[in-house]
Amino acid sequence: MEAWSKYWSEGDAYLKAGIGGWAKTQKFLPEVVFSLGTLAIEAYFLAFLGNRNRLPEHHTFGHFIRAVSSEKPFPTEVAEVLRKLDLKQNLCDFAPHLSKPTFWEVELCLNTAQEVRDFLLSLEPEGVRV
Repeated sequence: MEAWSKYWSEGDAYLKAGIGGWAKTQKFLPEVVFSLGTLAIEAYFLAFLGNRNRLPEHHTFGHFIRAVSSEKPFPTEVAEVLRKLDLKQNLCDFAPHLSKPTFWEVELCLNTAQEVRDFLLSLEPEGVRV
């Protein structure tokens, strides 16, 4: 299995854990679920771009969006949400969240992770699995 393919599997695992830890029982703290959602998003971008040998200069959602947009424009609404999530959770920073994510932000993060996954899959040639 190529390294980029491993990232896609990790993204699926993070997203599944986040959804499972949040749905109905909210087993995990909002901070944990939010982090799982952002990790899933990062993993999907790394898999997609790694498959093309085109990793961005930095690991921020803004840099990921620009890298993917060179192939096809990223959906504007999703890009705006990703930029807001980037401000909430610094991917490359060891500092904790700037503030505790709200219920709405956790839901938005998990939904956005799924939207990123779906969009990136739509860019793959038919029959190709990331």
